[in-house]
Amino acid sequence: ADSADEKLRQIHDFCRGQIVNRQRDGNGLTKEERRKLKPNGTAAQTLKSGSGSATDINTLFVALARAAGFEARLAMANDRTIFFYKPSIAVPFMFTRAVAAVQRGDKWTFFDPGATYLPADMIDWRNGDTSIIIANENQALIVPVASAPAERSVRRQSAAFTLDANGLLEGEVTMEFTGYFEAAEKDSLDAATPEEIRKHLQALVEPHLKSAEVTAIKVEHANRALEP
Repeated sequence: ADSADEKLRQIHDFCRGQIVNRQRDGNGLTKEERRKLKPNGTAAQTLKSGSGSATDINTLFVALARAAGFEARLAMANDRTIFFYKPSIAVPFMFTRAVAAVQRGDKWTFFDPGATYLPADMIDWRNGDTSIIIANENQALIVPVASAPAERSVRRQSAAFTLDANGLLEGEVTMEFTGYFEAAEKDSLDAATPEEIRKHLQALVEPHLKSAEVTAIKVEHANRALEP
């Protein structure tokens, strides 16, 4: 890769696309297979086994980013839906989600490939607009973190219809999601059965078009990290 941003994106996409997240229902592993897996003690073990927990995957990202010459560290994010971080409340459980931090100039950029369906340099919305504590031997390094801008999360809908002589409107509707919308849909559907997918999409449409008949439902890449 030519640019630092592209290097980090490729490392991020390798971690979320090639390393199986053991904690996801849609990972293709049975409960028995998961039970037999040994815990990973190091990033090297995660890389060798090709699977790990969300924290394992984020730890591997930090190791690979360091190997590529970046100042990368583990960090813990505050979940603002449980406790909103305040400097006056100095307790460990304020920070609960392990993420990766990369220093770019005088700023820190945060990554969470362990979330699987979030693109590079986006962290869960629950961890945005609050603070993150970054591993540091010399000082308490707690920095504010903003949520991803709205344009990173888009929901597109398009349709092609025909109207027959009897007034019947028929055609195809396509919905595409990016960013937080995409992550939410994939989190809901990555392990869903075809029947569960059908009910999910019908529930989106029918409240708005009560007389519509919804057929030929298809969802693409529901459990593919790098595909739309």
